[in-house]
Amino acid sequence: AAHALLSNPLLGRLAGEMAGAGIAARRMIVMGRAAAAASTPLAVATLSRDEPPTGTEK
Repeated sequence: AAHALLSNPLLGRLAGEMAGAGIAARRMIVMGRAAAAASTPLAVATLSRDEPPTGTEK
């Protein structure tokens, strides 16, 4: 069955497209998780805990 799939150019190309789409979807999931973790209130509070807000210096 694998030989038939790879010997047909159209089916081989379709299999390659599906693999590429799977990799792209995985990357988007990982980036989404990283963005969600970076934007949590705890992460934001930790980053700016000891620094005054910009524009409040006197």
